[in-house]
Amino acid sequence: MNKKPEAGIIKNPVIPGFYSDPSLCRDGEDYYAVFSSFEFFPGVPVFHSRDLVNWRQITYCLSRRSQLELKDAVTSDGIYAPTLRRHSGTWYMITSNRCSKEGNHFYVSSPSMSGPFSGPVWITNPDGSSIDGVDPSLFFDEDGQVYFSCVAWDEHGQGIGQARVDLQSGRLLEPLHIVWHGTGGTFPEGPHTYRINGWYYLMIAEGGTEYGHKVSIARSRKIDGPYESCPRNPILTQNYQYVQSGCIQGVGHGDLFEAHDGTWWIIVHGFRTSLGKLHHLGRETMLAPVSWDADGWPVVSENGWLDETIPLHGAFSEAVQEPVPGFRDDFSDSSLSLNWNFLRNPDLRRYHLQASRGKGLALTGTARFLDQEGSPVWLGTRQRHFDCQVHVNMSFSPGEGDEAGLTVYQTPEHHYDIAVTSENGKRVCFLRKTVGDIHWEGARIYIPAEEFMLHIRASRTEYEFSVSFSEGDGMEAASLGSGRTQLLSTEAMQYQNFTGTYFAVYAQSASEQPAPALFSSFEYCPE
Repeated sequence: MNKKPEAGIIKNPVIPGFYSDPSLCRDGEDYYAVFSSFEFFPGVPVFHSRDLVNWRQITYCLSRRSQLELKDAVTSDGIYAPTLRRHSGTWYMITSNRCSKEGNHFYVSSPSMSGPFSGPVWITNPDGSSIDGVDPSLFFDEDGQVYFSCVAWDEHGQGIGQARVDLQSGRLLEPLHIVWHGTGGTFPEGPHTYRINGWYYLMIAEGGTEYGHKVSIARSRKIDGPYESCPRNPILTQNYQYVQSGCIQGVGHGDLFEAHDGTWWIIVHGFRTSLGKLHHLGRETMLAPVSWDADGWPVVSENGWLDETIPLHGAFSEAVQEPVPGFRDDFSDSSLSLNWNFLRNPDLRRYHLQASRGKGLALTGTARFLDQEGSPVWLGTRQRHFDCQVHVNMSFSPGEGDEAGLTVYQTPEHHYDIAVTSENGKRVCFLRKTVGDIHWEGARIYIPAEEFMLHIRASRTEYEFSVSFSEGDGMEAASLGSGRTQLLSTEAMQYQNFTGTYFAVYAQSASEQPAPALFSSFEYCPE
C-alpha cells in the first residue's frame, strides 16, 4: 500500500522521467519550467505549478516544424538546454538546435506561457555568422541591456561566453567574450545570470552530466566581470558520496529563483540509479531549498547535498505532493495528448486518429525501422516510474513484411520490442531485444484473434513482456520473456545518451502496400 503523501515534504524528483536541463521562471505565484527535448518532437515541454511540488504539462514551446527542424538529428542531437525568462510581459525561451541548417541558438516568444510561441529568431555574431556552443541564456539588465551567454572557447579552453544582443534582430552587438572559465571542473556550461543585491551572479554546471556533475557559482559587481568564485564551490553535488540502487546522482544544471514569498530555491536535474551505478529513466527534475550566508553566497540544502526527501517551508509548508498519475488514451480526440512525442519530424500521413468507430490510432509503417536513425512510424511517452505497467489494445492483419507493436525504446541500438508480424500466412507475436550489436528474438506465439493486447510490466531491474487474446469462450495469455533494465541504461551504451526510456507504439514495413495497425487504447499505470 502506498504511503499517504505528507504535507510540507518534497520527494525528489518533483518531475520524474526524462526532463533534463530544467529552467524555471515565475509570474507572481505561477511557476513555469522548460526542459531539453533533443531529437523528440514537439520540442521543449512546458510545465506549470503553484506550489513547486505538483507540476502539470500545459504545452510545448516548439510545436511546429517551422520552429523545429529535426530531419538531420542523430541520437541525443537536436534541442539542448533551454532557458526561460520573462521581460516586460513577454516570455522568452532560448535554446540550441544542434542539427539546424539555419543556425544554432534561437529564441521564441509569446505573451502567454500557454502559447502559441513565435517563429525562431536566430542569434548571430555581429557579422551575421552562426554562433557555436550550447546552453544559451538571456539576461535582462536593469539598464535595458540584454545579454546573451552560452558555452564558448578561447585560448584557455572552454568557458562561458557573453555579449550584448539586439533582441529584435538576434545579432550580437559585440564579439562573444568569455567571462568565466569555471572552477577547473570539466565542461563548464549551463550559464544563468542573476542580479541580486547589487551583485551579478553567474551560476553554471561543471563535471559533465555523469556522476561528477555539479553546480558552481561566481559573482561580480560588473556584468562583464571579473568574476569571483564562491569559496565553497561546488555549491551542489552528489559526487559519489553515496551510491546504491535508487539513490540520486549526477546532480547539476541548476536555475536559481526567488519564490513569491521571498524564499529561495534551486531547480536541477539528476538521475536515480537502478542497479548500482546504472540509470535508464534519464535525468529527472529535482528541487532544493536555498539560503544565503553572511557573505552573500547561496547555500543549497544547508550542506550542498540533494536529499530525496526535503522539508518545505514558507508559503509551501502545507503543500501536499500528489503521486504522478498514469494515463489512458483511446485516441478519440482530434489531436494527440501532450503525453506523446514523435521521433524527429513525423510524416503525419502515416498517423490517423479516430481510425475506427470514432476512436483509435492507425499507424501505417514504412521501411524506416526502429534500429535506424530518422523518423520511424513511432509514438512514445516517457517512462516516469520504475514500477509501472503498459497495456495496449491492438488490431492488426499484417501481410508478409509488415510489423507493428510496442517497444521500450532508448536509442536505435537499445530497445526491447513486442513485435507482431506475419509468418507463413499466420499472425505471430514475439519479443525482440536489440542491445548494441546483439540482436535476439524469442519464440513465436500464434495469435488467432485479430484483436489482442500487448503488455509490459516494469520494475527497477526488469521488464516483463506478454500478449493476451480471446480464444473460444475465454482469454489466453502468454509470456514473451523479459529484459534487464541495465541493458537500456545510459552506462551500457557505446556513446553517451542524454535521454531516457520511452514506451512507444510503432509500425514498420518492407512492403509497398503495408497493412495499417490499429491501436484502440493505450494505458500507462504506475504501481
